[in-house]
Amino acid sequence: GGSVTVECDARLVPLLERSFERLTIVKQGDVGAERDSFDCQIPLGDLPRLFRTSESDFPKRRAHLMTDADQVAKIGARALRKAGGRLLVGLARCSAEDSRLGPPGAALLPLLETRGCEFIALRPGPPDPVLGEKGVKGLGEIALVDKDDLDGFAAQMAAYDLVIALDEMAAHLAGAVGATAWAALPRLPSWCWMLEREDSPWYPSLRLFRQESDGDWQALVARLRAELERFAEAGAA
Repeated sequence: GGSVTVECDARLVPLLERSFERLTIVKQGDVGAERDSFDCQIPLGDLPRLFRTSESDFPKRRAHLMTDADQVAKIGARALRKAGGRLLVGLARCSAEDSRLGPPGAALLPLLETRGCEFIALRPGPPDPVLGEKGVKGLGEIALVDKDDLDGFAAQMAAYDLVIALDEMAAHLAGAVGATAWAALPRLPSWCWMLEREDSPWYPSLRLFRQESDGDWQALVARLRAELERFAEAGAA
């Protein structure tokens, strides 16, 4: 019905250009004087109240953002060589660590004892020092992805057997690219995760694990480990 321009964070431009070829994607601030020429404009966050008014409005597609297939293949091949036949499990965190939003590195140590898994710390910037001491590889050791390269970060998520998203921003990105992913959520998360359910209409590839009480990441990590053991056994079979 018309031409659509999306203005976004510069780090998202490659992902959105690949995913939505009919749209014009520009980085934030580049619209300039053209802004006054648009017939209408709306923040992206306001679109759901118009287009997702009931669960039946959600499309049944695994992903709505397309990663770079060549990059996914290269990252996967490089990581598999290091994994030695074990399942590749990415521990993904995008935002700054905040124990109210996701488990701190120390809380994840029991998870690392799961047999049959090779753990990789997926986070822009330096790896968590606690996880690093336990031999968890950092993002840069597997594939040279700059801390601001969200396109490369998304490709890493798509390349592994499982992503465990340790904050809500990472969960959104993992779900958006259709990665097989589990999200660790606080007891009272963002509205879009709803309450109680273990799935998300926004992201069919995502499974939700919720805190049972505020601040208790230990019990949630224990549930993650139990499920991961089953996942690894099934993968080995």
